[in-house]
Amino acid sequence: MRVTVIRNPVAGGAHRWPATARALAEIFPGYSLVETVRGMTGPQVRAAVAPETDLVLAVGGDGTVGQAVDGLLTSLYPQTAFAFLPGGTGADFSRNFDWPATTERQLQAIATAAPRRIDVGVLQSHVGGGEVKTTHFINVASTGVSGEIVAAIEANRGPSRLPAFLRYRLMSLVRIARYRGASLRISVDGKRVYDGAVLVAAVTNGGWFGAGVRAAPQALLDDGQLDLVFARHCGAIGNLKIFAAFANGSHANLSAIKTHRGQVIDIEPHGKIPMAEADGEVIRPGALRFSILPQALTVRLPPAVAPG
Repeated sequence: MRVTVIRNPVAGGAHRWPATARALAEIFPGYSLVETVRGMTGPQVRAAVAPETDLVLAVGGDGTVGQAVDGLLTSLYPQTAFAFLPGGTGADFSRNFDWPATTERQLQAIATAAPRRIDVGVLQSHVGGGEVKTTHFINVASTGVSGEIVAAIEANRGPSRLPAFLRYRLMSLVRIARYRGASLRISVDGKRVYDGAVLVAAVTNGGWFGAGVRAAPQALLDDGQLDLVFARHCGAIGNLKIFAAFANGSHANLSAIKTHRGQVIDIEPHGKIPMAEADGEVIRPGALRFSILPQALTVRLPPAVAPG
């Protein structure tokens, strides 16, 4: 199998790379390696995929995985199979799969997995002046306080005494406590479902979001549907209660949180335009349209985790 490995050298878990490289050489001998440069992962993948490439294998976090998928699907060879190793700060997309415990066994699971197809999300951001920015997302894209949290994490990368997961949760608490809400109109398949102040609106392909929150437990990666989860803005105390409910998995019981499913989801800001992100990477905000590409990506991965 001719494998191209896309590695983010600064992703969480980078200290494990020497052992990972040895396992890769054993299971995928002769693999080629591309080390990403910040902001260039998509173009690097597009340039690296060749007619003879059998598998693109990403090593990094959710951002690396999402950008690698975007690069692959916009390359000349979008039918090439894709896989990844779990890693990074949030590692939310990896939670959709039943992974073995060790890197060696994870790579073996990839090597022996039968190819199958999963859905991919498309996010179009209408940024003004008729300009539209388009990107694919594999797990989740969102707007509201989540965009501010991702932007804050991007601005505060670097050495820290705190584990990455704890840094993420602390930044989330601070941003949520200070957030004043975003005024949004939300439509699903052309039907208006909400118009008002929002804490966060997440459109998911996978089930996990926000470093371990199973925000959309019924989400499936191959059902041709997007799952929308949004929370009304409820003031500082109310928003922190929503955060706690997401963290402990009880958010489905809150009246402030609503869920919908569909193939096209539109989120239009009126007033101040909130920050937005796709697979943990900040995108240019604007009026947002989310849509689904059913069965668009061929993957070699372990079995999916059951919904619920």
